[in-house]
Amino acid sequence: MAERYRKRDDEHEQLVKKAHEKAMDGGKYTAVEIVLWLRDRKGIHVNLEDGHQAEAADLFEIVLEQRGLPPESENVFSVWLVSPLLELRLKNHHKPFQLAQLWDDFCAMYTDSSADEITRDEPVVMFQRNVFLTLEEEMKAIRGYGEYKSSNETILCLLYHEAKFNVAEGRYIMDPSDYHALAGIQALIHLGPYDPKNHVPSQYRANLSKFYPPHMYKFKLQLLHIGKSKERPCEELFMEAHRQISANRREEIRGSVLRDLYRQYLQICWKYPCYGSAFFEGVIEKPCHKVKKAILGCQQTEVLVAINTDGVTVTDKEKPVSKIVSEENQNIFVSTRRHNALG
Repeated sequence: MAERYRKRDDEHEQLVKKAHEKAMDGGKYTAVEIVLWLRDRKGIHVNLEDGHQAEAADLFEIVLEQRGLPPESENVFSVWLVSPLLELRLKNHHKPFQLAQLWDDFCAMYTDSSADEITRDEPVVMFQRNVFLTLEEEMKAIRGYGEYKSSNETILCLLYHEAKFNVAEGRYIMDPSDYHALAGIQALIHLGPYDPKNHVPSQYRANLSKFYPPHMYKFKLQLLHIGKSKERPCEELFMEAHRQISANRREEIRGSVLRDLYRQYLQICWKYPCYGSAFFEGVIEKPCHKVKKAILGCQQTEVLVAINTDGVTVTDKEKPVSKIVSEENQNIFVSTRRHNALG
């Protein structure tokens, strides 16, 4: 097992070296237009002279300057190349444009996607949380103090938007009550205080995918076609959560109120071991008797693997329940479908 991963690391470094050598053979380049995306869905458009040679550290500095982030952001965030198939965290000396030219090779190495899927895949440059950041370091970074107080509010905002994205993607497996609490906070931030005249059930139903992971509403919607379910509809609980949190927040949602809401959202996410992780899609074998395994083989289960500074969490994608895996469990990976490579 260890030998296999050492071999993959060597292949990774060879690909990076190949990208740099290929760029050196290309001579002088013209200006390159690059969009640096952030998890708040805002992009920074820049034209860089000799942009093919720009390093991740150069792009990082552009984001810090454009968004007014403080120096401690260097530990909080990283530059990534992100696509539907692969997420690659870049080191400071990596050159994003050059690595993007070899994206097909990286996808072939780190995923088991088909050739057609790989051909259609295209990465973007993303500024997001550093997976090696500990939870304690994150808490310290968002406290805000001295001349950087307003800048640390920006850190808080970006971390909120990234957590919100991971929740809606189904990466954070939580207690249902916490999903509703998060949806209520998010609704207060983006829809304003609850107003029975404007906020009606159909509006909440239409926006479930923006506030909840699929397993919280898809199965429940299917039940409506089969017969009456004893469970209350997700949109009804969503509306109730919005109404409850709005009861104590009648002031305008800005400034210190907005900061408090961002922090409340993150504090709920912090309770779970998968927070701040790099995510991998894979499969594991279901436990089965030796005789059955010899004759029929064992069934495989699709899982989502989350790795952060605290350990490894494995989630059954068919039944969204998480399990913390010990370091001794070395045979957890059978294959990976969507990979998150750490630089």
